[in-house]
Amino acid sequence: MSLRRIDARFLLPFIPQRAAVLAGTEDWREWLPKAGVALDTPDPELVVGDGEPAATGRPKALVLEAGRPRAPHDYDVRRFAALPSLEDQSLLVPLDRPNVAAYALETWLFPATRPRALAKRALVALPRLGLALRRSPKVTIALREPGRPALVAAAAGRCGVDDDADWFVVCGQGDELSRGVFVLFPAGARRPAWALKFARVPGYREPFDRDEAGLTLAATAGGAAAARAPRLLGRFEVTGYEASVETAAVGSRLSGVLRATRSRGDRLRLVEAVADWLVEVALDTRGARGSASDEVQRLHRDVVPAWPGVDASLLNGIDELPGVLTHNDLGGWNVVVEDRDRFTAVDWESARAGGLPLWDLWYFLASVLPQVDRTKSDPRTAFVELFRGDAPSSRLLFERTRALADLLSIPDAAVGRLTTLCWLHHGLSHSAREEALARHAPAAPAMTWAASQYAQAWLADPDLGPTWSRWLTSQG
Repeated sequence: MSLRRIDARFLLPFIPQRAAVLAGTEDWREWLPKAGVALDTPDPELVVGDGEPAATGRPKALVLEAGRPRAPHDYDVRRFAALPSLEDQSLLVPLDRPNVAAYALETWLFPATRPRALAKRALVALPRLGLALRRSPKVTIALREPGRPALVAAAAGRCGVDDDADWFVVCGQGDELSRGVFVLFPAGARRPAWALKFARVPGYREPFDRDEAGLTLAATAGGAAAARAPRLLGRFEVTGYEASVETAAVGSRLSGVLRATRSRGDRLRLVEAVADWLVEVALDTRGARGSASDEVQRLHRDVVPAWPGVDASLLNGIDELPGVLTHNDLGGWNVVVEDRDRFTAVDWESARAGGLPLWDLWYFLASVLPQVDRTKSDPRTAFVELFRGDAPSSRLLFERTRALADLLSIPDAAVGRLTTLCWLHHGLSHSAREEALARHAPAAPAMTWAASQYAQAWLADPDLGPTWSRWLTSQG
């Protein structure tokens, strides 16, 4: 259970400060106070229930979780499908916008069997009927006065979003600091034009500052980087909640596409297209010899000392390598694909100019190649198998490592140390997240990301570590 359980509050034309929670929706009672909403106060703005609301006066809004709830007759009513469930919802999709529903179903359902793929086609072809018949829970929003969601209304006034834009909501996909997204469409369109990111806890500004800096780096770099990155259109804040608008990334998350019913060849072609792009970005943005020195100083100061037993000599000579633009979080979840030739890299908040070469390539391939191979191993074991040369896709990893190292004139002896530094860096990501959670959502547990566990596995295996040379064989 998490804050996403109450993400329907962002469907309202105001950010609620006072609410009443009725029997049958007790989960809201647990999570609303964690979002700064006061309960059991006089004159609540919002009432949450699972059917016919009790005598609670005339609040500004009702959120009703039932198949066919009874809202007051003079309230404006709109219904949404909560997918896949109320407790673990990823999407809130309006039932009265078939263009939006068709896109949401097309890009967020990833059937793993042929019968389910056929069922998905039927849903996409007849989304209104399909969602009405589908056994997914429904959320009803009843408003005393009609209005667009507060964040959408603010975006229309600031960032060029159409006043009559259609939309659906992508709820927070990770911990409590994961941002939500309104996917926004020109009225009646079947493809989105804008993505409105928003914080789900008040006062959480840091990722928006970092996103702006990262997207500026990509735009300034031009070439391959700018061609595959969203453009930032504006930032704003509503009642303490930070938000930004970017051009939309059209399509599905690659991590989802790789789970679906596709041949291995199709999966490989998608992965290779992104890997080719990463090579282009590295070549476009490579600096002079020694241009990664600032990054090396950061590693010397903040990263290597955090790992007992790791010798600082690991960094010897690394500061002489060329720096490149790095995304630094390019897993399959941050690549949105329409097809092999059209994809977008999103969430640039960890990007660096003058970053270390090959890092993005390794991070990306470590996240997606186990999915290409449909490995049954746990993520840590799959990672070790891939880099040891024991996985079906190890050859691709080795060949791409060899090619980019040659293009950037990286000495063979430096590659194992570069890889080690990559995983040491990512192995500390959980610490930064825990610190952010302590500041903005102190009651929330930290999630464990797969890449944060790779450093220990890398250092423990005799065939990996700073002397890693399996990649030289190109045998997989």
